[in-house]
Amino acid sequence: MKTNCDVLNVKYLYYWLGANAKKYVSSGMGNPKLMSNVMASIKIPLLSLEEQAALVSILDRFDSLCNSLTEGLPAEIALRKKQYEYYRDKLLSFKEAS
Repeated sequence: MKTNCDVLNVKYLYYWLGANAKKYVSSGMGNPKLMSNVMASIKIPLLSLEEQAALVSILDRFDSLCNSLTEGLPAEIALRKKQYEYYRDKLLSFKEAS
């Protein structure tokens, strides 16, 4: 499939297909496939290039936020666990009475 970059932002196509391709996928034995004859018949809503770029920008930021959460959250949990252990040990370490 060829795209005309004067009317279609390729990243917009990527996101649109990611959201809608399941409707057009043929699933037989093995991997699901988006067949070329089906791909040729898909009607993709064409917004202006400015609107496509705005949607791509929003979705890129959302994707970045989601990925940073999945990467950053485990590190944050590990830090909070260390902090908990530190204060737990401080609270539970008693000086022996003489």
